[in-house]
Amino acid sequence: MLGIDNMPGPVTGPATAEQGGIKGSFRGKRARDGGPGNLGGGGCLVFRATDAAPEACEADAQCAVSLEQPGLPGVSMAVYGYCISDTPGAQGQCWYKPFPDTQHCRKGVDIDGLGYELGPVDPFPLGKDLAMQWRVLTCQNLKPAGCINGAEGDGKRTRYGDKRTIRSAP
Repeated sequence: MLGIDNMPGPVTGPATAEQGGIKGSFRGKRARDGGPGNLGGGGCLVFRATDAAPEACEADAQCAVSLEQPGLPGVSMAVYGYCISDTPGAQGQCWYKPFPDTQHCRKGVDIDGLGYELGPVDPFPLGKDLAMQWRVLTCQNLKPAGCINGAEGDGKRTRYGDKRTIRSAP
């Protein structure tokens, strides 16, 4: 059986919520490495503030925080954090997706050759004073429910798309 790879696409769209917001995409692709067959998976748009101090991490649990809502001191935004390293073995940085994530994610989908759109979402979830980086994160189940509770390379395969930096117009 040919395997399937869950491939992240680029972050696209206008850099303002007023113009429709940003979008992302992901698709299934036949694996050349004889990877696992299609057990489904999903993808999400994730972000980090580039102007804030980088949050170094080694595991997702270190990114489990609440982020302050813009203009609402003391009011937190519920987020799920991912520790993403672009270089294997190097320290990662925290990336986030807000809850609810209905516009940011498509989960539990059949990824065999299909393409899925994410968004549109407001490119500045923490306010327009901070430059934001966005990327598409995908997860493919290597075992049933692997993206929920599997280990990387055993129960799930995670991939990260290219980063896009967005700044508010002055």
